[in-house]
Amino acid sequence: MFSPFAGEGVNTAMKDAISLADAIIKTDNSEDKTNLVQHIREFEEDMFQRAKAASAMTYEMMTAMFFVEGAPGAAIDRYILAAVGGILPWFVVPIVAPLVSLYFWYVRRFGATLRMDNQRAPLPAST
Repeated sequence: MFSPFAGEGVNTAMKDAISLADAIIKTDNSEDKTNLVQHIREFEEDMFQRAKAASAMTYEMMTAMFFVEGAPGAAIDRYILAAVGGILPWFVVPIVAPLVSLYFWYVRRFGATLRMDNQRAPLPAST
């Protein structure tokens, strides 16, 4: 079971259902119908790997929101990096992480966001 912070519970369940159906269909389409157990074992190994990654991401996002002093404002960069960490290629993350941290440092330091139209938008005061 996942906490709702990454929004991955239903996505993972849908992928599991599709993958299980594929395993059953693969058995039905093969000459040897006794391979069902092997196909389901392969499905389960894949399922556990995907669930482990999604579980780690949702745990990191929950931790950022509840267990960081000054959250959510102080932890929004950590939250965003946890969300995109599983999506971006591994070699992009070390480039993006400092940029995200720098952006939110700027927002916290100067109390404004960077906007494409060169306007400053005030942020609500944090308590």
